[in-house]
Amino acid sequence: MRSKEAAHDYRYFPEPDLVFLDVTEDWITDVRATVPELPDARRNRLVEQFGIPEYDASVLTSTQELSDYFERCASLHPDGKAVSNWVMGSVLRVVKERNISIDECLMTPEHLAELLDLIKANKISGKIAKDVFEQVVETGNAPTAIAAERSLSTVSDEGLIADIVREVAASRPDLIEKLKQGKLNVLGFFVGQVMQRTQGQADPQIVNETVRKVLLSGK
Repeated sequence: MRSKEAAHDYRYFPEPDLVFLDVTEDWITDVRATVPELPDARRNRLVEQFGIPEYDASVLTSTQELSDYFERCASLHPDGKAVSNWVMGSVLRVVKERNISIDECLMTPEHLAELLDLIKANKISGKIAKDVFEQVVETGNAPTAIAAERSLSTVSDEGLIADIVREVAASRPDLIEKLKQGKLNVLGFFVGQVMQRTQGQADPQIVNETVRKVLLSGK
């Protein structure tokens, strides 16, 4: 029960078959150069470099393959948060459902960046983007090609949208009367009709603005 303070108290003996290891600064430098970026360091860098939350970064650095996928896509598309949302949501869903590695997913980082570029440029809506995503996953074709082939580009022609609003308004004088009474909730009906008649391809923001412009300002 006596106390022990130093190595000799524990009866340690040197191993005669093991030679002394001389660790030089040059050797340490060489080893550091070959060690990949560690998860904690990469997590902090992704937060700072791409402006994503710490939670997103912790998920995205769970594997090196996932981190590489995100970083490649984020280097091609300027909105890091949008990239992380799609990677953690739709991309990981496909990987899990199909029991494949992320490298086997036909939605490559380049394809995802292209899809997000289309959304950002208002060439397709978020709803259409989900349809295009599924087609890319099935075929491996580029999002732009799929959107063009299936005529999925967003309808942003204000004149066309305004004509649809006027047509719907002419068929529903009862709602126009309610609108005159200040019941603005009926505007949602007209927005829905425009989206329905354009098969969901109209830009929601432009639709809302045009509905208000036509019905409230009379333009």
